[in-house]
Amino acid sequence: GQSLTTGSGNIVLGYDADALPATVSNSLNIGNVLFGTGLGSGTGIATGNIGIGTSSPADELHIVGDIRTTACASDGAGDVACVDLAENYPVSEKVEAGDIVVISSQAGKQSLVEKSKKPYEGTLIGIISTRPAILIEEDKARFGAPDVAGVYEILENAPVALVGRVPTKVSLENGPIERGDYLTSSSTPGVAMKAIRPGPTVGKALEAFSCNSTSEESKPTSEVTGTGSSDGVCQGKIMAFVNVSYADPGNFFASLSFDNNGNLIIPKIKVGSLILDSSVASASASLVTSGTSLAYAPSDNSTLTTNPSTTLGTGYQLPTTNSNIFYDLSGKIASLEERIKQLEAQADTSEKNQAASDHTSEVDVSEDATTSAHLPGENEGTPSAHLEGVTELNLTPPDILLATSSAHLVASLDVSQGANILGLLTAYKAEIQDSFKVFGETTLGNTLIAGTLSVDGLLSVTGSSISSAGTLKLQSEPLAESLDILNGQVTVDKEGKLTVEKLAVSSKTLSSATIPAGQTSLVISTGQITHLSKIFITVHKPVLIAVTSKDPENKSFTVELAVAQPQAITFDWWIIESK
Repeated sequence: GQSLTTGSGNIVLGYDADALPATVSNSLNIGNVLFGTGLGSGTGIATGNIGIGTSSPADELHIVGDIRTTACASDGAGDVACVDLAENYPVSEKVEAGDIVVISSQAGKQSLVEKSKKPYEGTLIGIISTRPAILIEEDKARFGAPDVAGVYEILENAPVALVGRVPTKVSLENGPIERGDYLTSSSTPGVAMKAIRPGPTVGKALEAFSCNSTSEESKPTSEVTGTGSSDGVCQGKIMAFVNVSYADPGNFFASLSFDNNGNLIIPKIKVGSLILDSSVASASASLVTSGTSLAYAPSDNSTLTTNPSTTLGTGYQLPTTNSNIFYDLSGKIASLEERIKQLEAQADTSEKNQAASDHTSEVDVSEDATTSAHLPGENEGTPSAHLEGVTELNLTPPDILLATSSAHLVASLDVSQGANILGLLTAYKAEIQDSFKVFGETTLGNTLIAGTLSVDGLLSVTGSSISSAGTLKLQSEPLAESLDILNGQVTVDKEGKLTVEKLAVSSKTLSSATIPAGQTSLVISTGQITHLSKIFITVHKPVLIAVTSKDPENKSFTVELAVAQPQAITFDWWIIESK
């Protein structure tokens, strides 16, 4: 401090070190490297600043230059394990490094996480880090690859990688993984797969992965682990870049666009069924042909004509009205094709009727009715009829009555044996005493069934009961939406989410228990415990409590407190069977 002229309370250490400036007080200089200002005196804590590489620190710690740590070990090929930023989160189930995790369904005030359970899970939050470079722990941050456990039990803090590179569990559920593929959750808990449709993703693959590959390139971070799951899907670990987002791997959204009127343009669409607005559905009736052109002729006489230069597609132009409406021609063509099929079916039926009529004209008139036959009504005589001395006329019904499409029944027709109808039979009322069989397509209006309705001998509907010989499936078609029971009291959406207004659960699976004061554990016996049971507990006071073990053999499970309490602790427990 040879340059000091005034001031006091300075600390100067090192060769040729000096206080800066010469009139400063309460400063620090160690070897012209570490500087401090605002040093305190006595036992009080100083409120000044410390600088490294700067003699005038502006903050409590001010560093000019690079910060380097040597805790991360290289694998010899230039790859370093700790290259991610992670944050500690308590877990609601056992997890380990490389697991894909989501926001836990049990999360309350605590930000709990758990393994992902289904493909494209919407609550993806990150990947359990193997060894983070920076670890955030509530009000502090640890640098230089702090040691972490690697395996974390329930309610323990696990480092969730938020950004950077981490080893990640993957499977081939959606096929081999290439560099740059988006990764999302799979049906295997905690394991990622390649994303092949739009949806939530957890990051990108930095390495390829294929169980059939033997090159070091395909498995640089770990060996393939074999099948790894009950369904035989191969699993392993690769390095992935963490970036939780919503991705579109097939560039589906990139193919969509809007025209100048705000209409959505979709190049191709394939659906099982399509419901159109009434104005669109009736538009096919306004399409007419004129030579080689397709014309649109609504009530206002505006037309849709050909125009090669239009931007709506080759050969079409919107109607020139004040309220132009563009209709998809593919839908209109489909409607026309359906009409053509109906006309062809009618033409085919007419040909068959004509052939039958020609055949009928050659049959003996004593047995069959011809195309000119006319059956008079009851007690009705024809002009040529002349009966003398006949008081009773007994006629034997024919074995087979053939009626063509031109036959006309004036009154009623009673057939005792059989009748073949080759054309169209129209009846306002029909009563059939025995069985009635239809082998073609049938359309029924309001139908009353007095007995049992049976479908293929597998499904029966009797009164208020529906029974199936096998599994009864509801809403099983691919495009089916939700299932509504009791006018919204119970609903199931297409993702399998069950919503009920009120749920009653048996006391065998939902009950309460109390850990006496001064004790830390309680064994609960119940016949509902199996290897697949999941046990949930809700404590009535803010204490640390968990299910520490379950014993399916003895039909019991154990609940423990982290610390014995001076008063009794009451909690509710609920057992749910997992798939």
